[in-house]
Amino acid sequence: TTVMKTGVSGSMNAVETKDFPIYTELTTDCSVIIDDKDEEQTIKEFLVKNFKKLRRVFRYYAVGRHESTADATMSEDEFWRLISDAKVLDKSFTRNDLRRIFDASNTQS
Repeated sequence: TTVMKTGVSGSMNAVETKDFPIYTELTTDCSVIIDDKDEEQTIKEFLVKNFKKLRRVFRYYAVGRHESTADATMSEDEFWRLISDAKVLDKSFTRNDLRRIFDASNTQS
């Protein structure tokens, strides 16, 4: 499978093809954390463009030895470790903000 329109070019193997929608589609109501449709579109484009990198990071923090991320989950502690390692948290973005995002992503379909 080749995805040219989105900025991801090149062949994807069967597992990457299966995982692609998991990493590139926003499945929750983004209005919980994003109130600007242009910003939401920018995030979607970022997810598509950086699919392989994001998949690799997720696998490092949550998946372990699983071949596919289709059935994998990330606990709040694993998410915390990812965000902490990325140095995202500061006085303006706290653990409570992180928990709100984590909860929103796990309670909406």
